[in-house]
Amino acid sequence: MAEFAAVFLRSRDDPDIERLLVRIRKGSELERQQALAALTARAQGRGDPHDWNALGIGLHECGDHQRAAEVFRMLVEHDPRADVFRLNLAMAFSQLEQIQLCRLELQHVAEHGSTEELRRVGRAQLEGYERFLGLTDEDRRLAELQLHALREVTEGSGASADDVAALARLLLRRERLEPTADGFAEAVEALEHGTERFPDHAPLLELLIACYLRSDPQKRLTAAIERLQRVDPHSEALRVMRDLGDESAREFSRALDAQASRLFSTALSPDADEPTRGAALDELERLVSFYPEAHHRRLQYAFALAASGQRAEALEQAAQLAATPDDSHEFHFNLGQIFWLCDDDASGRHHLNEAFRFAANDQEREDVEERIAYLEAGE
Repeated sequence: MAEFAAVFLRSRDDPDIERLLVRIRKGSELERQQALAALTARAQGRGDPHDWNALGIGLHECGDHQRAAEVFRMLVEHDPRADVFRLNLAMAFSQLEQIQLCRLELQHVAEHGSTEELRRVGRAQLEGYERFLGLTDEDRRLAELQLHALREVTEGSGASADDVAALARLLLRRERLEPTADGFAEAVEALEHGTERFPDHAPLLELLIACYLRSDPQKRLTAAIERLQRVDPHSEALRVMRDLGDESAREFSRALDAQASRLFSTALSPDADEPTRGAALDELERLVSFYPEAHHRRLQYAFALAASGQRAEALEQAAQLAATPDDSHEFHFNLGQIFWLCDDDASGRHHLNEAFRFAANDQEREDVEERIAYLEAGE
């Protein structure tokens, strides 16, 4: 049975590079930064793809998986036949949990690798990755059987708190891998009912709080945290939230925004092939589904759908956004264009007019007028 491990491959033996990578893995924070700076200077100064590959590995070792992915993506674009770089790009995607993009790159090596050995590595990694995530047909059948059994158990009077937690975890795991409209909602509903039946069960409250941190339209997060403080003041979840702080939360949100912007660019890039654009769009959908109240990311997703010709899907997203109270110029400016691109001129004009109304200065008002004139000229 194939197993998966995120292994990054050297493209050339070089003792100097290996010494720097060892310092990154085992050195102090200062030594790590110095070694990474040395790898960066070497790659930028010499322009050798092997040095850039080493820099990507160093970035991964430092935990900067997004920048590592950017380095490996640049290398693959420069030389699409370089299977080692493509395998490393897949590994970076796996660390970012960009599942479809990882599978796509592994599939490419498995089918088109330059040697039988590399094709074998691609096949083994792809099989191991899908089994690790539970995406094989056998895994899916087993998960459906488990869901069916847990639903029956939790609907009965003999259910335990652990049964409810198991159902919620399974639903959340499935939703993380393959977003659905009802998986997350079903998990939240099960946890809310579960915490009513078992009000002193801290693990259920912790799971519910984790869900509310993702999406809390009813503003129930604060009350759930207060309940957990009474039930288990030493909860690990409470400690983590205290330690993270507001700045860490903002940094995490900025990282998600950067990831969404890169996926948006890839989904619309004329330089990317159709499978890559489709995989990027799938990952953007997954990100939006995971954090449904981040409306600016849903705008990006809707725009990408519209630009990709998937107008019915774009309109569905736009309708959700239109139902969201927002008095910002940028929100209505972008939403109006989405409606217009999907041939709903009336809604498009309405939101562009709203963008004009909420404009903060003459430049923003002029932008709206120019956009309306441009869209009307294209009719």
